Amino acid sequence: MRLFGPNIDELKARKDVEGLVEALKDSYEWVRRAAAGALGEIGDERAVEPLIEALKDSDRRVRLRAAEALEKIASNTINEAQSLLQRARELGINIKSEEEKLNDAKLELDKEDFPNAAKLANECKNSLKLAIGKAKPEIEVDIPLKEYKLNYWKRTKFILKNKGDGHARGVEIELSDVVSAELIGKVDLDAGEEKELEVVLKPKEEGEVPLRVKLKYKDLKGREYESERVFLINVSDAEREEREERKAFRAVRGFPEELLEIYEVSGGIFGRGRLCSCV
Repeated sequence: MRLFGPNIDELKARKDVEGLVEALKDSYEWVRRAAAGALGEIGDERAVEPLIEALKDSDRRVRLRAAEALEKIASNTINEAQSLLQRARELGINIKSEEEKLNDAKLELDKEDFPNAAKLANECKNSLKLAIGKAKPEIEVDIPLKEYKLNYWKRTKFILKNKGDGHARGVEIELSDVVSAELIGKVDLDAGEEKELEVVLKPKEEGEVPLRVKLKYKDLKGREYESERVFLINVSDAEREEREERKAFRAVRGFPEELLEIYEVSGGIFGRGRLCSCV
């Protein structure tokens, strides 16, 4: 005959879940009852499955304590999951599936199905913890307009989209020095949000020019991110093209070749772009 059982109070003070789970299998029902009660107060999710097993105990009072413990764990875990759910919303995380699972856990708790309520609440809590830990913004940029004129200011649009599952704050745009630019200030972009920004550009180089667009931003935790994309923009020399078009036109009209250069330099006999009536 055994004189002493495990010290449940000591195991509880140390939050020794494994020791208390082992005590659920003790030969004395009073030890099993105390162990079940202690596990309910600690509220560790590792106790859920052992407590579900304890619902099959031969002693009615052990079964009752196990059910009470599962109710406590389920209720506390639902509250924890609710707080995590709110945090996930603030971070802009898609939490539709977790919301559904938490609602199911609440329904099971109302029906006094404590084992299922505890399981669902734990699954929801763990899923939210993982999602919050991994959540981050992911900003991509697009420039629909690709045709520009050398040394001419052109109003265009930059399209920013947050494809990530976290909000972005203080999104800043930096451009390579192949263009001069007038940009707006920093912007915020929530998860899944898209914004069009008006930007005025003036290319400095002619031809097919690589324009590097660099984005800097932070998430709600203050973590910094960067992304970069290169666009090829077509930059034409508008003045040179205009001169060549006028030259070709006047050549077709029979403008004297020897006067062509004089005409182009002086801007025309009767003003730029006009011919005398005799031509």
